[in-house]
Amino acid sequence: MRCRRTSRIILWIGVLLAGALSPAQTPRTPLRYELRFAAPNTHLLEVTVHADGLHGSTAEFAMPAWTPGSYRINDYAKMVQEFSAADPQGRPLQFQWWLEGKAVESPEQSRAAVSAVQGQRDAGSTLERVFDRPGFHRLSLTVNNGALAALAWRDLLVVQPVAQELGTEAQASRWGGEQELDQDGKGRMLFEDDAEALFGKRSLRFTPNPYHGAYATGIFPATRDAGWNFVGRKEIRFWIKAQNPNVPGWQNPGPVVRLLSRTGHIEYKPAKGANLLNDPPFSEARWLWMPVVIPLSGDARWQRTIKGEATLDRIEAISLSLDSWGGGPFTVWLDGLTVE
Repeated sequence: MRCRRTSRIILWIGVLLAGALSPAQTPRTPLRYELRFAAPNTHLLEVTVHADGLHGSTAEFAMPAWTPGSYRINDYAKMVQEFSAADPQGRPLQFQWWLEGKAVESPEQSRAAVSAVQGQRDAGSTLERVFDRPGFHRLSLTVNNGALAALAWRDLLVVQPVAQELGTEAQASRWGGEQELDQDGKGRMLFEDDAEALFGKRSLRFTPNPYHGAYATGIFPATRDAGWNFVGRKEIRFWIKAQNPNVPGWQNPGPVVRLLSRTGHIEYKPAKGANLLNDPPFSEARWLWMPVVIPLSGDARWQRTIKGEATLDRIEAISLSLDSWGGGPFTVWLDGLTVE
């Protein structure tokens, strides 16, 4: 294993195959380190770890994020340039990377798999990638020694920077809400800033409670006086996740997004009655963040309807509506809401 300081981002996963480690009968030193400067001018330090007396079917090795005498947390793993391992019989570990369920066998193939646009490097245990397609990506690694194998993976959420967030960066106090069946006036929409965020430092969290059923709608700004001019913009983008304890979950098209004017609105809802939270584009979106992109002109996936008088050159507010079965409160998180 060779280390040096580098500004490049290196995604590194080191897996030692557990079943390949045989317990030593008379262990002397469980861990023995060898440090070697083979070429001092390169500032690379070669570190060899000899593990003796390991018991059990697995063994995990991790790099600490701290240094004795220091109160800082550092990412030392990003300085690792190369990694290799062998089992007690000297059999080297082989590494196979996977992106989007496809084996990475060459830089060209991996670039096609992730739409990468910058320089890439594959070096066995080390993989570097730059993603230019926002959304959900699964990266996994299979390691084997010819007899046994193990698998590790990470789910990645790649976000696209936004020029201006609309109501999802510490602006919960400016939101307002309404419920479709709030006939007694007792329904409430609770809005809070949440530290769990993909953009900036805060996301928006809202909950209809009490909830009377049918569509619950969040509106930003509640004063409906934004005066936005979206002429020349192409799409509405945001990330969303939700928790809904009601059975069987969501109903009717959703989420429904509206651009509100003083005398009407432009409505966007999933085509053919679809609900993205019931049938997300990837399974992990049932508990992770999910990106949503809505073309302002509408398309085969998003039905666009104008009610009353509304034009993109004078939009006073934006709203988002969801409808759930049952009458229990549910929770929705929004982040990165923008029109660009």
